[in-house]
Parts: sequence; structure tokens; C-alpha cells
Amino acid sequence: LIRRPYRSLKELHGDTGLPLGQLRNSLLVLIQQNLVTAQVDPASKTRENRYDVDIPEAVLRIRYPKFSAHVRSIFGEEAEKIMEAVLDNGRATWDQIKSFCATVLPNEPEENLVKAGDSLVHGKYLVRVVPTADKVDIVTAAVKKAATNTKAGKRKAAAQEEEQRASKLRRLELGAEEEEAAVYESITNEGAIWRFNPQAFMWDFRCLAIEQLMADRYGPSTASLINLLLKTVRLKSLQPVNIANNHIPAASVDALLREHKLSGDEHNTHRTWEATSEALSTLC
Repeated sequence: LIRRPYRSLKELHGDTGLPLGQLRNSLLVLIQQNLVTAQVDPASKTRENRYDVDIPEAVLRIRYPKFSAHVRSIFGEEAEKIMEAVLDNGRATWDQIKSFCATVLPNEPEENLVKAGDSLVHGKYLVRVVPTADKVDIVTAAVKKAATNTKAGKRKAAAQEEEQRASKLRRLELGAEEEEAAVYESITNEGAIWRFNPQAFMWDFRCLAIEQLMADRYGPSTASLINLLLKTVRLKSLQPVNIANNHIPAASVDALLREHKLSGDEHNTHRTWEATSEALSTLC
């Protein structure tokens, strides 16, 4: 697949000379480990799958120990073992994760594992595996609009605008903390298959490097402000549509102060709206 990417099962059978049963099993293992992707060929009348190797995913495997150590430094040993279970399996259900942890942490209560697992999910270190049939082109989907050249299209567009307006109002009424709680999901959800999210780790490592650079050049106070800004936009930046478009959302001063109150920043513990706004303006 490295030499000849995007191959069908029949073509791979001819390329490798492996028996079909062995070839299918090998592909299943590689897909399970996120090293090979399968896509339906839209040009094929029989809708056959095309297989391709994921080079960036393969390269990331040498950083697995660093990923595990990173979550241990944030969430503790339980989170580290959960991450190891997912990395070992490639993709794992809660039952598989729990079975793995029972062998390495035999005396650990399940509620502690659930708490650590939920922290990983909430922090987007673990994400759901999206079935191939459910995947959409999020770059294209983000800019699609309903046709408005017919009466039905105009009614549909008006309904969509009203729904979006109502959704914004609900988000404003809920507030930032309640909104996050409304979409919060648990690692124990039935039917969920989890895999690690490399984007979350790359974000954290880059943030650490940026914070160190700012501390060296401008001092700890400025580094703390930049760190707060990056923390505030982290979850939104890790949304698939923003990752696909290389977009980092903006954050208001109010959002920064809410995050500051939740995180308990060791610098500028009495950060005010005016001082924060002035410091941000200086950096601009």
C-alpha cells in the first residue's frame, strides 16, 4: 500500500499473492490499529472498498510512550492505563478497556476508572471511532447551503435560519459551563468505540512550547496570559470542522476570565477584565 496506494481487495490480492482469507484478516488488523483506512470507491458500480495506508498514524506510534506519560501527568495512573489500553488495541470499547485495567490495576475501583476515562473523553484525548458510512466531508459540509430557488427551498432555508437562531439563544441562556455539560458524554456509553486523538496531544505539546517561548522572551505574566488564551479556545479548536479548516476560534475577555476562574491560574490570581483586555491589546 505504501508503493501502490488506494487499492481494492482484488488488486491487493494480485499484488501480494496472499490467500483472500489471510488478506482480509490482515486488513482488519491494520484497520483496527488505525494504520489502514477503507473508503468506498464512488466510481465503482459495485461500491467496492479502497484501502490506503495512513503514514502520519504510523509515524505517531513512536510517540505512544510520551502520550501515556502526558495523560499520567495530568490525570494520574488510572488515565495512563486507560490510554495504554486504547493504544494497545487501536480501537477499544469500555469493556475492553476495563478488562485491560483489571489486569494492571486489580484493586482499582471501577468508579475511579470511569472518572479518569471521562476526563480523557471530555479533554478530547479519546474520541469516538466514526464508521466509514457515517463520515462526511466536513470542509464541504461547513459551507453548504440549502437551495432557495424554489418555494420549498425558501421555506427550508427559513426554517434552518430560525433553528440556528434558537440554538444560539439556547447557548446564551445556558452559559458556557452548562453548554459543555449538555454535550458531555461518558466513556461507558453503550456501543461507543474509542481511539486516541493525536490532535489533542499535538495541541498540548505545542502549547507547552509556546508558553516556554513567551516566558523566555516576555516573562511569566505574559506566558500565563497566552496559556490562558490557549486553554480557553482548546476544546473548540479540536472540533473536527476547525481541525479540517486549520481554524483557531477567537475568545472574548469574558471567556478568558471564566476559564481563569475554573483553572486557578497561579499567576495574576486577581485578573480583572480591564487588565486582561489591556494586556491582550499590548500583545496585538
